[in-house]
Amino acid sequence: MAPPANIKAVLAPYRRATATFEPTVVRAALAGLFDDNARLNLCHPFGTATGADGYYDTCLAPLHAAMPDLERRESILIADTTPEGRDWAAS
Repeated sequence: MAPPANIKAVLAPYRRATATFEPTVVRAALAGLFDDNARLNLCHPFGTATGADGYYDTCLAPLHAAMPDLERRESILIADTTPEGRDWAAS
């Protein structure tokens, strides 16, 4: 996957989708973010997941089941590229 010109713009569909958390919209937004083989190291108790579907099934679906009114709100979003050429974002 080529480095995005604007990391925040790449994340925008996911940020919009999780603001109201409609599962099909969230899944579609995630599909554009992760390679199918991407390994995601998540916080406890989620562990690791592979790709967008793995992230949704391992982390987001259980959270949504536990909290049906799940919404994502961020106060700060920062993103950049490291000197080594790796893109990162934190919210």
